[in-house]
Amino acid sequence: MQEIMQIYHCNFGYPLLSEKARLALPEERETIPRTDFAKTGLGRECAFDPPIPGEEERVFFQKMKRDFWACLHNPELGVSMTISWSGDTLPILSQWRSMASGDYVLGLEPANCYIMGRHAERENGTLPVLKAFESVSNTVKIEFTEG
Repeated sequence: MQEIMQIYHCNFGYPLLSEKARLALPEERETIPRTDFAKTGLGRECAFDPPIPGEEERVFFQKMKRDFWACLHNPELGVSMTISWSGDTLPILSQWRSMASGDYVLGLEPANCYIMGRHAERENGTLPVLKAFESVSNTVKIEFTEG
């Protein structure tokens, strides 16, 4: 048997990411903040501030119920980015945001577990394991549209 942690780390920044941009996520989901600081951003995880000097990162784990997609839309640019993935093999979306000046980035990261490290995943019972001769296939699709 082999423990297997997988994450598809996709970063999006300026100009697609700005205070005008909004993130759309499926309504049927559970949002879990990674830290106490992230908890202060609950309810605003889909809105963005202008760059803030020294701002700490926030990470939210989005546990979708049945639809596995996220859409970042910037109406000022008339551009949207939609990411979709295979929820049966990648059930967690890690939403990493750094509004800090110099970073200013949104990471949308489909994953097969939380990103807390092997030890924490083992203790939590969320560390996937592949048995001998077993395999897994993932699908991640990123699409940009105008309008």
